[in-house]
Amino acid sequence: MADGNLPTETDKNGSFLEKFGKTLSDAMFPNIRENVDKALGRVIGASGELCATLIDNETEKLKTRKDARVVSIRSINNAANDKNLTDDDIISRAASYQAQRTLRQQLNREKICKAAAEEIGENPPTKDAADSIDDDWLEQFSRHAEKVSSEQMQRLWSKILAGEIKTPGRFNFRTMDFISKLSRQEATLISSVFPFATSGGEIMLPEELCKEKFTEFLTLEELGLISGSLSAFGGIAKSYDMKGQENEYHSIRFGDIAVVFYKKPDANDLAIPIIKFSSVMTEIMSLCDYKTDREHVRKVIDFIKGKNFRVRSGFALDRPDGMFQLIEVSI
Repeated sequence: MADGNLPTETDKNGSFLEKFGKTLSDAMFPNIRENVDKALGRVIGASGELCATLIDNETEKLKTRKDARVVSIRSINNAANDKNLTDDDIISRAASYQAQRTLRQQLNREKICKAAAEEIGENPPTKDAADSIDDDWLEQFSRHAEKVSSEQMQRLWSKILAGEIKTPGRFNFRTMDFISKLSRQEATLISSVFPFATSGGEIMLPEELCKEKFTEFLTLEELGLISGSLSAFGGIAKSYDMKGQENEYHSIRFGDIAVVFYKKPDANDLAIPIIKFSSVMTEIMSLCDYKTDREHVRKVIDFIKGKNFRVRSGFALDRPDGMFQLIEVSI
């Protein structure tokens, strides 16, 4: 940090954008490279092939800082003249406030972009993006991101940006608007139920959880994030049609754990009570790191076995064709 609260663009090891560009230069898919350039250009003002035109010497940086101050002061003075204000102290405070707010917003956006770059580096895409990232989406994202100061929420926003760069259209405007209004306490409450959820956005056999976490589930339902918690004792159920051939099977994913169940000759259709996540809740879940509650998975397995189905379970290794290979282990 230098020049008061103005964030520096580089440190002694070079800017994070330069490092990011170097990391991506040899391996990144062309559409994603384009999305990276576009996103950084709109969110933090960097431009060019992987930000190659970033200012890279201190003389030009100092000039940029000076020009920024001049523009800010000039705009404040113009506004004061329009309102016939002559109080220099008010004008000075307004200029200081405007400068501090602008710099804080820029710093927030830079931190989020840095974390997004790290996220893409740590979890590189396996295929190219099908589309270009949307200009309107980036505009909305930038407006939300500049207001986020907490480290926990910045990490969440960085994953949104990284996900949208890799898969444009993955996160909609409604999800961004909802997350922008979340407090850290609400974010913690929301993430507390993810260990019990399937990858499809459901909590199976919720009766005991509803008793243990009644207040939490009530809050989530009031927020419009789930349905079924208040009617968990005979309300929503997920049905599996098992009228096909013997040994027909279905699978349920809990993150990297899979439960595969097979029809026996005397088995009927299967219905499992659930709490259903909204699309916003499911998108938020995809952004969070959590560990699946294996005890809850075992309860689901026991429930299915009790309905006269043969069950296999273990770790799921995803395949390029969208299927998975089951590595059977004791859950």
